[in-house]
Amino acid sequence: MKQGIHQLTIEDAPALVELSQYAFQRPLGEEEKHKRIKETKAHEFWGYFDQGHLASVARIHPLSVFLDGELVNMGGIGNVATWPEYRRNRYVSHLITHVLTLMKQEGNVVSFLAPFSFPFYRRFGWESLVTRKHYEINKDNLPTSVFVTNYLLKRMESRFSEELQHVYTAYAKRYNSMLNREKAWWERIFTADKKLHVYGAFTTDGVCKGYMIYSMQERHLDVSEFVALDEEAKKTLWNVFKQHDSMADSVTLLLPEDDQTPYAFRQQGITQTLKPYFMGRIVDVFPFLQAFPFKQNEAEISIEITDEVAPWNTGTYVLSKDGNVSRSNAQGQLQFDVQTLAALCLASVSPEVLYREGWISGAATDVATLAERLPTSTSFFLDFF
Repeated sequence: MKQGIHQLTIEDAPALVELSQYAFQRPLGEEEKHKRIKETKAHEFWGYFDQGHLASVARIHPLSVFLDGELVNMGGIGNVATWPEYRRNRYVSHLITHVLTLMKQEGNVVSFLAPFSFPFYRRFGWESLVTRKHYEINKDNLPTSVFVTNYLLKRMESRFSEELQHVYTAYAKRYNSMLNREKAWWERIFTADKKLHVYGAFTTDGVCKGYMIYSMQERHLDVSEFVALDEEAKKTLWNVFKQHDSMADSVTLLLPEDDQTPYAFRQQGITQTLKPYFMGRIVDVFPFLQAFPFKQNEAEISIEITDEVAPWNTGTYVLSKDGNVSRSNAQGQLQFDVQTLAALCLASVSPEVLYREGWISGAATDVATLAERLPTSTSFFLDFF
């Protein structure tokens, strides 16, 4: 009889599917349930068993993300669930601390998740990852005419997967924390959801420079991805909205926090809402800092990190003038916790802002030195798991 934490096996798949469909309120028909059981990657799940019964589960997705153009391994936490009768027993807490150790052993230096509660996961070292800008556009606020561009607008199908992958990757490298997608991701777009439409902006030489993914329902056009590598592509894709003015009364889309599209198109009447999305955590601080693209500087700076959940991270780290990182037994010039490090390096929050709000202890001159060492890329994340 199983007791405590165990990696799931294929024999646990039926119990896993039962728990998942209950916890996420997605009832399945018998045929779909059998298919889900057969396709479940049980080895990616860890469960807490109570007298042989699967009480709680958590999944580790083996993924990678871009940090200022460089790839680092990321463990994506998902499918966290507990049966009601086993809640308030700290089973999920035990699972979270267990998978943190596993991710460290497997070389995942960061971890992302979609929280049901931001305060809950902050207790375990995760911090808010990105802020996304949501646009709500009434058709009366769209440009009165289409933009004249040198690019061609094309409807894209599964045969364009390679072009989409190339455009997405080039775009992702411009931001912090974007997921490194595999080719299979694009294949699922064209097969899993028939309601989605994909259009691309192409040069006259046939090179794709941008794309948008959207759905249409009840005279509303909802854009889930709007990716443009240059202004010409942006204007070409923006024409899609105007060309739907007889079919849609409104448009919604999401873009990075620093996006200034309304100014580019002189459409300041557009409603803009900022919303937090996903959380991130540094799993293993030392290799993370070694991989992070710090800028070179004439001044060395040391930071002292505290991490109550993952004690291997607690300590002082020295950022040398040439960008190398080493550990030290001395007190750091700046002191802060692992959530603050995530805010600085994953969410691209300014050190001066965090210092002013009391997240960082130390001298203001050292905070300024740290700010000079950090890249200025905006953080963005489009995916969900």
